Amino acid sequence: VTAKEIRRILMTPAALNVGDFANGRVRLYETRIQRQSPYIHIPFKDLELPDEILAAMIFRDHQMIIPHGNDCLLPYDNAYFIGAPENIEKFSRGMAESSTRHIKKAIIIGAGRTGTALAPMLEADGISVKVIDLDPEQCRHISSKLKKSIVLCGDGADIDLLMQEGVSEADVMICTTKDERLNLLVALLARHLGAKKTIVRVVRGEYADLMTQVGVDIALSVRLLAAGEVLSYVRSRSVVSVSLLESAQVEAVEVILESGAPAEGIPLMKAGLPAECLVGAYVRNETTHIPDGRSVLAAGDRVWGYESLKVKRLLFRLVNYAQPATIVDAGMQAASSLYLKAAKEGADYTAAADLSELFLESGASVDFLYLHDYRRPEFVEEVFRICADRTAQTSVFVIEGIRYTSRMRAVWRRISRHEKAGITFDLYDLGIIFFDKTRIKQDYIVNF
Repeated sequence: VTAKEIRRILMTPAALNVGDFANGRVRLYETRIQRQSPYIHIPFKDLELPDEILAAMIFRDHQMIIPHGNDCLLPYDNAYFIGAPENIEKFSRGMAESSTRHIKKAIIIGAGRTGTALAPMLEADGISVKVIDLDPEQCRHISSKLKKSIVLCGDGADIDLLMQEGVSEADVMICTTKDERLNLLVALLARHLGAKKTIVRVVRGEYADLMTQVGVDIALSVRLLAAGEVLSYVRSRSVVSVSLLESAQVEAVEVILESGAPAEGIPLMKAGLPAECLVGAYVRNETTHIPDGRSVLAAGDRVWGYESLKVKRLLFRLVNYAQPATIVDAGMQAASSLYLKAAKEGADYTAAADLSELFLESGASVDFLYLHDYRRPEFVEEVFRICADRTAQTSVFVIEGIRYTSRMRAVWRRISRHEKAGITFDLYDLGIIFFDKTRIKQDYIVNF
């Protein structure tokens, strides 16, 4: 998985990350916006991007921005674009600096699993490859898989060896050992000695941000790549693939739209998608489409979209804090159930997509409620009413979409004033209610 990801990045000019979806018909492309880019400081409503290319999201100062008409790209933004692979390939060439050239020479440090998978791929692409590893057995193993490439048994952190093997002429230095500190050291050495680009394999996702801050061009977390594969497996059968972006702050999901799904047959602008969720592309009859608010999805479409994980992370932390014996998950079926269950294993978990499915044991309290069907304000209010009669002092309720419509805003006002409600938090798209009446009643508004 890591080797394929590295190859995709190297084959796309100026890429920090590249992901293919819908059997290769949709490509997600991440790049860092340069100071001389012709796209900076122009509102998106006036920005002329190539046809069938969508600016999907921007990361600025570790915050996700879904671009709207008045937003602009700024220098050093991490920007994600989506489109058909051939369109992204053309677009990426225009995003690359004039000094950027096609990868011709690559040095790989580490002949382990990732290095052994990657070297033959790059060799097949016509790239001159050198592999350096301390282990003679691994060197013999990888050399048996290569035809033209050079394999050296030596210390990748040896400056004299790196200079002797032409690190200053390398278009890319790729560090794939299991030792994250060694990978960082060698990447920084290579950069200092003149390598054009550095790519580092890390295990822990939190290290990826740190490495890019100190001078590494691209840090790939094998744990996050593997997590995406696992999530694809454990999700429902309609989920084709899952990718975690920006150190797992964002989840990109590819699904096959099932018949009867809430988003089927209505314009996306009326589909009731969460505020931090965007449909970036869909494939119908082998053709890739970039949607707008008027686009209508049909059953069988392969749909690619993403959403911020900060709500799910907050849910996990709240459940972990409250340690509820009972959890009620009321609303449309969603991935949030995985987070709720993982935060408190062994809790009595009840899922209810409708009132007819809301079965509560007689006398049992509702310790944690997650209400997330803002398309049906009457459902939200009725579920709250039923569950509010079963609260304990430590109960916590979370309601999504409290500002989605005027009716939901009215529902939130009534809920926050309920006689049993204690301290409440309005996080704009999310409302949190605590029921500890020993504390003074307060209503907070927080920019989340």
